[in-house]
Amino acid sequence: ERFEEEVKEELDAVESVFAEELQDVVHEPEQWLRISIRPDTAGEELQVFCSLSLKISLPAGYPRKHAAEFHLENLVGLSDEDSREMQEELLRVSNEMKEDQCPALFNLIQTAKDFVNTRNTPSDDCCICLCPFEGDEEFFKTPCAHCFHAECLARWTHDQHVQARAKQARQGKKEEEEEKDETRCPICRGSLGQELVKLLSRWTEPLASEHARACQQEAEEAERQRKVKQKETAAKQWEERRRKEEEER
Repeated sequence: ERFEEEVKEELDAVESVFAEELQDVVHEPEQWLRISIRPDTAGEELQVFCSLSLKISLPAGYPRKHAAEFHLENLVGLSDEDSREMQEELLRVSNEMKEDQCPALFNLIQTAKDFVNTRNTPSDDCCICLCPFEGDEEFFKTPCAHCFHAECLARWTHDQHVQARAKQARQGKKEEEEEKDETRCPICRGSLGQELVKLLSRWTEPLASEHARACQQEAEEAERQRKVKQKETAAKQWEERRRKEEEER
């Protein structure tokens, strides 16, 4: 009975700590729980590229005589090799806890969380540059489930904005009349959403500043060329008048 009370206390503690992640908890006649395992992304849903549900069963005699049993469900963004490696790591932890006759729930859950943190990268290549994602690169998944390097997507959205502004300028629209086009996915044209656009501002704002400086330099050079041409034209006109005056004399 003392051991059963310890198991109940462990389940209650897990319910308290992981209230938001827990999907199911059963105390009797069998004891088991199912918890959502997702990478730590500080609440940024667009940075989640893999997830799963971890079901942990506590057989009779746990943790003194039998180890906790587990099952991986609803794997997203994880390969078969990832699944095998994760099960091996969970089995190792479960057996170690059983040998020490210690509760295993918190250790198993944390092991699963640590594992998905190391695998939280898109499985496909960047849809713009067609290069694979490296672990130290920053990338985003759009609401329409397409993945891009952060710099690639920022450059693309910036260029689209510049082209739209140029088109509106050719149409003679004033700045206050310009249409505010919604930023869209390069692949399916679905909306990127305000949240992703805000996150991309870390890259798009420097690009916009760089573009503004380039436009300013271009405008200054055009003005300089205009003045040079104006002086050359004035000099030619003055030379032509002087030549005509000499001829008349």
